[in-house]
Amino acid sequence: MIWNEKFETMPREEMRKWQGQKLREMVERVYYNVPFYRRIMQEMNVFPEDLNSVDDLSRLP
Repeated sequence: MIWNEKFETMPREEMRKWQGQKLREMVERVYYNVPFYRRIMQEMNVFPEDLNSVDDLSRLP
């Protein structure tokens, strides 16, 4: 196991904000670099800027 004090002691709300930021970065990377997922997301009318939190994961294909 790895102990990372920053993440292990981070307040819940700050952690959710960080997770949302990382989620959006990942979705943007996939959207702009993988034509297959870009097409699927466009068909579902889901765009990277629509995803801001872990709660938005259910919107992804």
